[in-house]
Amino acid sequence: MKRIISLMLATLLMFGLSCGKTEPAESALPSEIAESLPTETPEPTPEPTPTPEPVLAPNAGIELYKEGKKEEAMEAWAKIADRNVMGSGMAYTAALLADGTVKDVGSNEIGQLHFEDWTDIIAISAGQCHTAGLKADGTVVISTPVGSMTGYGHDKVEDWYDIVSVDAGHCYTVGLKADGTVLVAGWLNQENYDLSEFTDIIDVSTGTSHIIGLKADGTVVATGHNGLGQCEVSEWTDIIAIAAGDSYSVGLKADGTVVATDYSIDPLYYCQTEVTDWTDIVAIDASYKHTVGLRSDGTLIVTKDTTNNPNYYDTGVTTAEELKDVIAFEVGSHNLLYITKDGTFGSTEMVNMKYEDCDQDQVEGITGVMQPYDHVEMIRKYYLQ
Repeated sequence: MKRIISLMLATLLMFGLSCGKTEPAESALPSEIAESLPTETPEPTPEPTPTPEPVLAPNAGIELYKEGKKEEAMEAWAKIADRNVMGSGMAYTAALLADGTVKDVGSNEIGQLHFEDWTDIIAISAGQCHTAGLKADGTVVISTPVGSMTGYGHDKVEDWYDIVSVDAGHCYTVGLKADGTVLVAGWLNQENYDLSEFTDIIDVSTGTSHIIGLKADGTVVATGHNGLGQCEVSEWTDIIAIAAGDSYSVGLKADGTVVATDYSIDPLYYCQTEVTDWTDIVAIDASYKHTVGLRSDGTLIVTKDTTNNPNYYDTGVTTAEELKDVIAFEVGSHNLLYITKDGTFGSTEMVNMKYEDCDQDQVEGITGVMQPYDHVEMIRKYYLQ
């Protein structure tokens, strides 16, 4: 009996063990794994195409301002307004520093260097006897005239606002407004002085007694004394930069050539307007005895007297042709200021000049000059595409 019970218990035990046994899961075959993998490498997600900066239409800043969109207008003007960072006056040099202040060397006999309290300056212009400064808020400040330079009114700019560019002439100051019109303070030939055609202006330049203005359509207007034909600019077209000399005017065309008014009848003609052969020019400036052009390779070309005029003598500006890697320049009566690619601020050395004891060409101690931007390139980019 005990033997039968033992056999029964053993049988039950074996049955229970077999019922609790779990069969292993069937493993996936290598072929099935291969079939589950992607057969092609997915293409990478393409980088989003950057939205190109919109091209400004002619008069963009002007029209925005007229529509009451002042902030947008000033942003547009910031791209194309001509804003100098250096100036060469009759007997002094001024430079705009990166912190918005102005540094100077030279004579301060008539107050042309009275800008020690200037702040927030974004552009300067040196006239023969005074300096104009454009502030970030669109107002204008003038170096304080003293002595013989009082009474001309070139410092009467207190009511000016929304100015985008300034230019200092001989005893007068010109401001370009955001609406494309022009303001003048100070002495100018009143008989021939008329700003009625100065509309849609995008740049201004002053001579001794005349003003020229570049319109957004590439034409040029002028006003003031015209005894030597310095205002004969009505037939110019495709102009992207202008410069008014002492008694002549110069224009840079979009193709890199240069045009100029003709005043060879003047006894003080020193071939300043002999620029018809110039090519590959990207910037221009003019003064009393010289016209200077900047080539795209960073070198300068300077007009020189070829008529053996006894009144002509080299002031040292012609030595600018020895410079390289120039990105911005300003020509005065007696010296030429420049900035090179590496940020160097320099001046040509004057020769045989009665003002040489003023040391306006001794600029070695001026550092931290504000980085200039290429006004003409901006005109090309935003107005000529």
